[in-house]
Amino acid sequence: MTTYSPQQTLREALDIFFKQYNLGEEGGLNQDWAYLDFKFFRLPFPNTASRKRALIYHDIHHIVTGYKSDWQGEAEIGAWEVSTGCGNHTAAWVLDIGSLLMGVCFFPRKTFRAFIRGKRTLNLYGNTYTKEDLLPMKIEEVQKMLLLNAEQNKQATAKEIFAFIGWTLVSAFTWGLPFAVFYGAILWYIFK
Repeated sequence: MTTYSPQQTLREALDIFFKQYNLGEEGGLNQDWAYLDFKFFRLPFPNTASRKRALIYHDIHHIVTGYKSDWQGEAEIGAWEVSTGCGNHTAAWVLDIGSLLMGVCFFPRKTFRAFIRGKRTLNLYGNTYTKEDLLPMKIEEVQKMLLLNAEQNKQATAKEIFAFIGWTLVSAFTWGLPFAVFYGAILWYIFK
């Protein structure tokens, strides 16, 4: 895992991030298709205008929070972004809610901690900064702006725990239930 210097600009860090995770030029921002990598295959999905609009913020969030771009890191960043709110970035909401569910299933403690961290910090989705505004900024500057260097060791409050449970239920109904019905129908058809 790459550790970024707080003095690095976001442009420098993003270049390293894109290479480290083999995301292509500009992190695939200008591609028509995005890919979800599994162990033995890649699942393509359309790189919609809504996803492209949110992607630069999402990638910067990975850098300033320290969450990797692997399965666990995507679960953590998804939980963190849901908790901080994705504003009017529809693709971010949809994808992050799915990541939250995956995290609850496979990385429950880390997903919970990321969600609680999000309740105490901010993100870039609701700001007025453009990509051009953000790229020359230093990592530590953005971390400070998003309150990421504030003390986070307090125990979760009841309100934060109920928010986590609520969003977990939302993710179960929007992603888990359709997934279960779809694959249940396939299994029923195969074994009937």
